[in-house]
Amino acid sequence: MISRFILSIFIAFFLFAATFGQTGNECSYKPPREAETWCFCVNVQLQFRGEIATPSVLPPLLSFGKGSSSISDENGNLLLFSDGMKLWDKNASQLSGTLDGDLGSTQSSLMVPNPLGNQQYYIFTTDQVFQLPTKGLNYSFIDLSKASGNDTLPVKRLLNETPEKLTGVKHSNGHDYWVVAHGWNNNSFHSYKVTNSGVDSIAIISNVGMIHTGTVADRNSIGYMKISPEGSRLALAVMGANMVEWFDFDNKTGAVSNVRQIPSPDSGKPYGIEFSPDARYLYFTSVNQSTNATNNLYQVDLNTGSTPVLLNQIAHDHTALQLAIDGKIYVARFKKSFLGVIENPNRPGTACNFIEDGLSLNSSISFMGLPNFIQSYFNIPAITYDTKCQGDDTYLYLTNTANIDSISWDFGDPASGASNFDNIIQAFHTFSDSGTYNVKATEWFNNQSFESTVSVKINKLPSKSFESLPDTVYILPGSAYELDGGDFMKTYLWQDGSTAQTFVASQPGNYTVFIVDTNCCQQNDTTLIMFLDLYVPSAFSPNNDLLNDRFRAIGPTQGIDDYHFYVYSQWGQLLWETNNFYDSWDGKIKGSDCPTGVYTWVMKFSVSGLLNNDKVAKRGFVTLLR
Repeated sequence: MISRFILSIFIAFFLFAATFGQTGNECSYKPPREAETWCFCVNVQLQFRGEIATPSVLPPLLSFGKGSSSISDENGNLLLFSDGMKLWDKNASQLSGTLDGDLGSTQSSLMVPNPLGNQQYYIFTTDQVFQLPTKGLNYSFIDLSKASGNDTLPVKRLLNETPEKLTGVKHSNGHDYWVVAHGWNNNSFHSYKVTNSGVDSIAIISNVGMIHTGTVADRNSIGYMKISPEGSRLALAVMGANMVEWFDFDNKTGAVSNVRQIPSPDSGKPYGIEFSPDARYLYFTSVNQSTNATNNLYQVDLNTGSTPVLLNQIAHDHTALQLAIDGKIYVARFKKSFLGVIENPNRPGTACNFIEDGLSLNSSISFMGLPNFIQSYFNIPAITYDTKCQGDDTYLYLTNTANIDSISWDFGDPASGASNFDNIIQAFHTFSDSGTYNVKATEWFNNQSFESTVSVKINKLPSKSFESLPDTVYILPGSAYELDGGDFMKTYLWQDGSTAQTFVASQPGNYTVFIVDTNCCQQNDTTLIMFLDLYVPSAFSPNNDLLNDRFRAIGPTQGIDDYHFYVYSQWGQLLWETNNFYDSWDGKIKGSDCPTGVYTWVMKFSVSGLLNNDKVAKRGFVTLLR
């Protein structure tokens, strides 16, 4: 009977295994959460949890200005926010020291963590181009593990002059970061690498595109710059020149290249810039500055090079665009208690579903700007999935479920028959085998269809731990056998609750190990340990009556190596020998019958897998009867 202790261990494991096999685990995709909390003017805090955005009111710290930034930890908890001049912590307490940005700058600040994840942050800032020269591009450093209200934040200058443009993205290595700014009176992009060691002040410089220059009145310093979430494209707005430019960005080298220009329609003044989550579409706002100003919202298909499509005319002044973790783009509304929302930015034209009063800010209002972030925090696939192991149910999730009348799924698994298709938003599928599958979701809305795809990799289960062993492993009393759960597993759990890779078995019984590999796929195996009980008869009668006619050892042979059996006369003469366990002595020597009497036998062998490699030797007597 299984003891209550062992039963409790098994129950605990099955709960553990259910967690790994049926829901998210540490091998499942985890979306970035550093941009879950937004802080921006006018005193707005916006908290994203999945597709739910909840506004609240900040203390009166961001009462005026355009640019801001904020950053949360990996669990979405707010850590810092800034207007480019001051820095506040999660409790809205100001951290001493003045930053060299300006709250009037388009992108006044950008927060970048040290890639080590050690609570160290770099706050990059740009000055407002209100008069020349400016303070340029600078950065400050703070260590939250040591920070207090009395800290002085040192300021380091990177560029003497720069327009109000500042963006960032992860390096192609998935660890480091690029921070990109633009020079003034030139066409130079400056890409700074942030590594474990800090900020590399030697920039990667790319001279491409139009020259950013002019007087303050020309307003060529104003307008946003963004990198696409996956890091392949860069776009910017030059307000005074009525121009939007977009480029290729190399997130391995930091180089910017291949300019394409998009003149703003109707000589509008472009300001806000944002990419769709899939980087195909570029959105920008462009204001017609007249007595009754209108702020036009445009979409451009970068894959086809189409002309800008007018989506909406928003009343009054230039405003920012910002992608969020829910896959939607939010649009600042000057002095309004609502943000506009582009609900489906991966869809073309008006099918992107822009809603002017898309998100209520309740008692707060927005101004011109929205917070600046590392753009990689929005590199979230349109479809994500949990559980990646052969035989498990794989759950698939849409990041953005807005405006779907119906949906059809094709799991790319024809071997699963009718189960290869489904029509529910929260879909799941048991793939027929391990391998890579191209899954397609077709969304229908207003009689139009829109496709999203994802490559799903289903991993093989780890091999059974004891597949090279027989069903029963024999050991000698007083000896032990080392069972091995297998190399390179993430976790091991044995029947007694121990968690080492190996287990030393010294008693008869069933031994079970549960393993989880580095893909979080699970397997279990059981083997039976029994004592090796060999029996050697004490007598035999080779008289051809088919009863006890031959003499040999009797018992299981599994695990017996290097077997030898000898029979001697009472004077020590070797009469018979074998190294085959199933051979038997017929009571003869060289074809002649041996007489009735007592003979000595010796048996020697090794037992495979025993922790000691000593050879077993046994000796006894047998009576030959005629």
